[in-house]
Amino acid sequence: MKIKLVDIILEGASPEELAWAMNSILFSPDKTLEQWMQGSAWRAKQWNGSTIRTTCVDDHIEDLDKFKLIEILPDDYEITDQCKDCYWNETECTPDCDPCKGFMTEAEYNEKKQSGWFDEEED
Repeated sequence: MKIKLVDIILEGASPEELAWAMNSILFSPDKTLEQWMQGSAWRAKQWNGSTIRTTCVDDHIEDLDKFKLIEILPDDYEITDQCKDCYWNETECTPDCDPCKGFMTEAEYNEKKQSGWFDEEED
């Protein structure tokens, strides 16, 4: 299971493992998943007024996705240096592409272009 949280991609073998990964990026991680869910639900309420269930980790993650606080990624999503929009549209990332602005500098783009990073692999 993989999720995108702002600009971080986290993954875990189970919803609980994923919850621990989300908990671990807090400045002050909680000691239990129950505490983490309570704090996460409180932060969501403050952020956008959403009510997130804390009955179980599965429901909690489902609600975080429902209210667009995280994005659940498909199992076959590959973590690449490409932004999500370019990945799904099968287009090349460039410094001019809206989602990619700030994603890579023009110098990084030119270096990748020269190295053949964008070239398609032949089967």
